[in-house]
Amino acid sequence: MGDKIKAFPSKLPRTWLVAGTVFMIMLAIIVWGAVYITSNHSASSLANNSPNATHQSNSTPSGQRLVVIKNNKGPIETVGTSLDRFQLELDTITVHGSVMTVNFSLYCPPAAQVCIAPASDFPTNGLSGAYAVDEATGAKYQVLTDPNGQPLVSQNYGTQSFLTESGNEKASFYVQLQSPPQGSTLTINIPDCQALIGISV
Repeated sequence: MGDKIKAFPSKLPRTWLVAGTVFMIMLAIIVWGAVYITSNHSASSLANNSPNATHQSNSTPSGQRLVVIKNNKGPIETVGTSLDRFQLELDTITVHGSVMTVNFSLYCPPAAQVCIAPASDFPTNGLSGAYAVDEATGAKYQVLTDPNGQPLVSQNYGTQSFLTESGNEKASFYVQLQSPPQGSTLTINIPDCQALIGISV
């Protein structure tokens, strides 16, 4: 009637069972390690929109959150502006309790040689129109004000003209905004400048 099909033995040798168990345990460890590394890499990528940006997290003696975001090799990010040849450089972000301070510069690159931004090119309300938006929730964080209602921003932005007679010069400014929850990813909007997207705090 032809070749007979041999039945698979119902009981495997003990050495096979031990080897199989060890193999499955090692496979589980490898898979778990791969998932762990991938998830941590993704979290790290979200935490730093610039590969050179560093987050220094701490807390004050009163328990308030303190986070400093900076790039030791230059600006965190550089974007264009509507001002004559100027670029915006995001220098640092500091979160201290309920206040987030954004420090930035208007930078005239060397190739531009001369950059001119008359006061008439700036919005009449200066930096008080700056704000940040949480990219996940849509929550908007406005400029803070002092007890007299004055915005906590650099007052010379928009009240005077800026002229650089040679490239590689900059003027520095700041805005203080409401602090978002820890782990938020923001789009920061500065008047006359392109949006700063994907900033994680």
